[in-house]
Amino acid sequence: MSIGVGIFLMVLGAILAFAVEATTPGINVNTLGIILLLTGLIAVLYSLLFWSNLSPWGRRRTVARRRTVVEERPVRVVEERPVEVVEERPVEVVKERPRRGGQGATRRGDRGAPPRRRSSLAS
Repeated sequence: MSIGVGIFLMVLGAILAFAVEATTPGINVNTLGIILLLTGLIAVLYSLLFWSNLSPWGRRRTVARRRTVVEERPVRVVEERPVEVVEERPVEVVKERPRRGGQGATRRGDRGAPPRRRSSLAS
């Protein structure tokens, strides 16, 4: 039972015990009201006992925490050897050869790009 049910039983029992003045054969309404009042009180206490955070029988809240464990792997140290220079040679300067079709100039200017080829489709 919850707290709400216990309070409802207590209110109903208090009404029957103290406010109703009816007589019925075989049932004492005042006694029934006191029984309901006590049952509601027990229900409220029982619910508070198990609902409380301080109770050893109450709901236990567990908080799941993620732990990130980082395992560092050993680092392998490799010594770099200096590169040995075998022989130093000067760079040779090569002169450009003149292209076919003239003095080295192309249609695109003096950039040295290859000439455009004509498409076989365009006649």
